[in-house]
Amino acid sequence: MADVLILAGAFNDGALQESSSEEYEALIEVAGRPMVEYVLKAVRGSKFAQRIALIGPEELLKERLSLQADAYVEGGDSLFQNIRRGATVLDPQGPVLIITSDIPLITSEAIDDFVEVAKKRPGEVYYSLINREACEKSFPGMERTYVKLREGMYTGGNLGMVEADIIRNCSEELSQFFTHRKSAMRLSRLLGPNILLRFALGRLKLAQIEKRIKKITGYDGVGVLSEHAEIAFDVDKPSDLQLADNFLKKRKEEEGAR
Repeated sequence: MADVLILAGAFNDGALQESSSEEYEALIEVAGRPMVEYVLKAVRGSKFAQRIALIGPEELLKERLSLQADAYVEGGDSLFQNIRRGATVLDPQGPVLIITSDIPLITSEAIDDFVEVAKKRPGEVYYSLINREACEKSFPGMERTYVKLREGMYTGGNLGMVEADIIRNCSEELSQFFTHRKSAMRLSRLLGPNILLRFALGRLKLAQIEKRIKKITGYDGVGVLSEHAEIAFDVDKPSDLQLADNFLKKRKEEEGAR
């Protein structure tokens, strides 16, 4: 079991301004509901989720969502500051699931599968990697940046799990990995020239990344390989929003026909 932090404090100051005037990305509507609400529903349906904290504009989230969290935390200036604030409010004693609010296609099954796979390996920091074939099969037209590993082509997901003590005592090095989690090139630079060279040559193994993270941060980092493409489908531009809207409307129709 794990407490859950849902990060919902990002301002709508990028490409999505073309599609919505909402101040916060989490409150942009997808198929008639704020997209963070789909994430909250999926988390509530997970068999591993305990207490849930929403980190973002507290009053707006309480007012606009039909589902409610166990705790609300006003967002700070950085991703890791928000994670720390959430952990301070919940005061978790074990693993903490961290999930962003911009993946409205996420399901409880995808979350459960991530945790079940993670539990098979000892570690302290778990991060999701999603197979390219799964992404292209599930969501044709989804644009992602992929990393070529010896295990295959993968993209970083928006779901992770970290031991609570690490969040409280986290080093600057580990916070950089969180900040740059979506940039393969920046992550490779953080990991050093040997990793960067192997990455450029397409010879990089997941185990080599994990070993390097351990050396840099002192923590056991574990990559969780997943076939659940919805973990990687983050809505950050109008085309993503349209794809998500179409998909969720279709999902509702299918559920209504059952």
